[in-house]
Amino acid sequence: MDAIGTEVWELMTVYQRLAAVAVVVASACLSPGLANAACTGGNFNWYFAGDEVPISRDVTNATSCRFRFYSSGNSIFLSADVTAKASHGVFGKGNLFDFAYVPTKGYVGTDHATLKICGKVRDAAGCSTLQFTFNLH
Repeated sequence: MDAIGTEVWELMTVYQRLAAVAVVVASACLSPGLANAACTGGNFNWYFAGDEVPISRDVTNATSCRFRFYSSGNSIFLSADVTAKASHGVFGKGNLFDFAYVPTKGYVGTDHATLKICGKVRDAAGCSTLQFTFNLH
């Protein structure tokens, strides 16, 4: 980082730092179901700042949705855990930051699951709650 960049970073509040870096990390380092066209939805961002983030996915043909989180640059994921299980399928953890939703065979309707993800940016740390809604067709 050059001298001007370092000076700007020093002047930013902890929240501004988290927001600036986590938005980039969330957008660039999350790949929801890219290999599986049957799980679709838009991008989403979070800020490691106690925020609650609604995330919606359309699921067709009883296929799964996969979510992988990657640390990048100054942002490091510290933990991620399912805090509310799905009612009509399984939302579970594969590896440390690899999650998948698999619906119950034959179920059509809506399902929900919640994930708490924590991380840090430089010396500031925090958590976010990702609230997933799965629309099964």
